[in-house]
Amino acid sequence: MQQRLCYCPTDAIVAVRISVRDGVVTDRRKVDDNLPVSLQLASIWGTVDDLFHLIDDALNAQAASLLVTYDRQYGYPTHIAIDYSTSVADEEVTI
Repeated sequence: MQQRLCYCPTDAIVAVRISVRDGVVTDRRKVDDNLPVSLQLASIWGTVDDLFHLIDDALNAQAASLLVTYDRQYGYPTHIAIDYSTSVADEEVTI
């Protein structure tokens, strides 16, 4: 499950259950009503590899703040908070 917290459209901040097979997302459904997410926003909920790419991108962009918590047993990110710039409002994202 992923949930994005940001200054985004309401449909972009719902909790989503993601199904992945062979590294490819096969389904994205809202946790609260089990309906599929809109096709326009589907790409913001990705695989675990996508989360690692997001972290790498934040590092490469020299984000002002990057806080990541990892699962102790499996090592995947469980919480990501990025503030790309302290001088820009509302560009922060938390997953």
